[in-house]
Amino acid sequence: MVESIRVDVYHHFGDGDAKLDRLIASVDALTVQIKQQETKIMATFQDLIAAVENETTVEQGVVVLLQRLSTELTTAIAVGATPASLQAIVDQINANANLLAGAVVANTPTYP
Repeated sequence: MVESIRVDVYHHFGDGDAKLDRLIASVDALTVQIKQQETKIMATFQDLIAAVENETTVEQGVVVLLQRLSTELTTAIAVGATPASLQAIVDQINANANLLAGAVVANTPTYP
């Protein structure tokens, strides 16, 4: 019959525990920094998503505006529009164009 013997060997090196503690503390600090950066990146990503959604909404609004203007002009011509009524439509187009141009300028970032 063969008996088994278990041998455990432990090595203790002077300040090894202190070095290990410092290493663990460094890893913990890096983990916190990584999580903070992840939070910042996610916030920036959410801002980007919101900006894209807002841009899509604006673009859809412009499409609707152009469709309405086309319909109004077609209707005006069909019913025999007078120069005054056409001028009212042109004035509305210009007002909307100025609002759109102002919004584009106000919301376009400038880069150095």
